[in-house]
Amino acid sequence: MNLQKRRNQAIRHLISGCIALGSIVSQGLCAEALYIQVPAAIHISSTISEGKHTMLEIAEIARKNDIKAVIITDFYFSCIEYGIWPLRNVISRRKEFNSVFTYGIDKYLASVRDVQRQYPGMVFIPAVETAPFYYWEGSVFKNNLTLHDWHKHILVIGLDSSESYRRLPVTGNSAGLAMPFAASDLPRLWPLLVIAAGIAFLVASGIKYQTCYAGLRHFCLVPHFIAGATLILIGMLFTYNNFLVCPLKFTQYQSSAGVAPYQHLIDYVKQQGGLTFWAHPEAENRQDLGMLEVETREYTGDLMRTEGYTGFAVFYEGYKKIGCAGCAWDELLVSYCKGTRNTPVWAIGGLSFDESGSLEEYLKDLRTVLLVRRLSKEEVLGALASGRMYVARGSNSGGFVLDEFSVKATPSNGLQQRTMGETLALKGRTAVIIIKGRFLHGQEFPLKIQLIKDAKVIKTFEAASSFDIEYLDETSRGEGKKSYYRVEFQGRDLTAITNPIFTDTRLN
Repeated sequence: MNLQKRRNQAIRHLISGCIALGSIVSQGLCAEALYIQVPAAIHISSTISEGKHTMLEIAEIARKNDIKAVIITDFYFSCIEYGIWPLRNVISRRKEFNSVFTYGIDKYLASVRDVQRQYPGMVFIPAVETAPFYYWEGSVFKNNLTLHDWHKHILVIGLDSSESYRRLPVTGNSAGLAMPFAASDLPRLWPLLVIAAGIAFLVASGIKYQTCYAGLRHFCLVPHFIAGATLILIGMLFTYNNFLVCPLKFTQYQSSAGVAPYQHLIDYVKQQGGLTFWAHPEAENRQDLGMLEVETREYTGDLMRTEGYTGFAVFYEGYKKIGCAGCAWDELLVSYCKGTRNTPVWAIGGLSFDESGSLEEYLKDLRTVLLVRRLSKEEVLGALASGRMYVARGSNSGGFVLDEFSVKATPSNGLQQRTMGETLALKGRTAVIIIKGRFLHGQEFPLKIQLIKDAKVIKTFEAASSFDIEYLDETSRGEGKKSYYRVEFQGRDLTAITNPIFTDTRLN
């Protein structure tokens, strides 16, 4: 009898478990049930480069502001060099600033690990800010010398190996841009011919010395000796300039390089397992320093001309021309859906904090919220790589919570619900978009919520305080098409954007 009771209890437990499991499956294993939300602070410089706070101070300020993941992006290599033609590698001036390179790459990575040990309840990711390329135009002699693109930056996140950092291909880092000697380099050895000519003149001077009359010996010797010594000196200088200084893939005197140096960096970091994000792509920088002008124009177009990077910083300088509805980001996503781009592009929030202002105020004003299964370095990097995140900016961003943004198929069969960065198979079915959110303290803030599909706003919702929206997109049923949805929120002192969810009507 007791055995039968235990069997009946076991059967009831089994049935209850199946019901619970079925409940999870019926919800489509939606990401909001699987993931936890982690506020992250991205793009902060420490005193190692150009920042005002040490890493430990940054960690403590972040902890006090409920930030769980911190990506410190000190400047990797900050050096400007200008040489006089035709001996650019000999007659040059170099100015180097504090950077990870001058501090020491191994020491930098060790510093990040040390902060991680002292704050085990948070995640710290090693990263750097790079200026992959800059170039000169004009002449110092004509007083029109201009330094271009010094402020065109890419964030490199997630590399662990000191060797992979050491070989980052940025202008000035010969370890990353060095080229092996090739047959095409042979013409650069012309100074050896000059040296040979100089030696010939010295030999000739000795012959002349022997054959000249005694009274003319000095007269015969001097011209040949001077010519020979001069040619040898010139040849040695140009040999050093052309050959002994390692040839580089890109130099700061190639004004026609275009986006090739940036694509080269993107490809290298991807090969090493890291992530790349264009920083402040809409920012312009112009400075008149007297004999020198510094100019970096906004580089929105470079996002269109490069491929394979992970994403871009949407705030503060990446929204008006890139992040808004129908702008460059949507063009990139549409291109990905059409198959003309190989990878999607994700948006993050970039603080760009160095020594100006208050870090605490920056953290209250802008944050990237990641969806992770657990708080770990691997999960944070995974969320950044796959687009599982949304970005909120404004004084009310700290209290804004997007509880769910997902797309499910109807009629549903099995695991048919996806969140940001994921793709939903939609063949023969219709998409239902779910948007749920709130303010932590129940504030009544009027919100305009725009649902964007394939670069167009297809629906606008009005909400306040909390919202729970389910929208059936009747246009989603079709064959042979890949699309995406993303959401933009506008309210009082709040702008928030989600990363896209893709749907594919070609997939079951």
